Amino acid sequence: MSVIEAPIALDSTVTGLPDLAGSAWEYHTFILQNSDGLPGKGFFRVQITQP
Repeated sequence: MSVIEAPIALDSTVTGLPDLAGSAWEYHTFILQNSDGLPGKGFFRVQITQP
């Protein structure tokens, strides 16, 4: 399996997520490819680092 970052922006009015405008936070969307026949299911272990 591979994970790629989706080149789409999240719209908070559609997702129901809080609007992050004016904050130092940002949303990222990822896609799990080749999920062995399990569409819409997967597990991500994420590590976030700051420069």
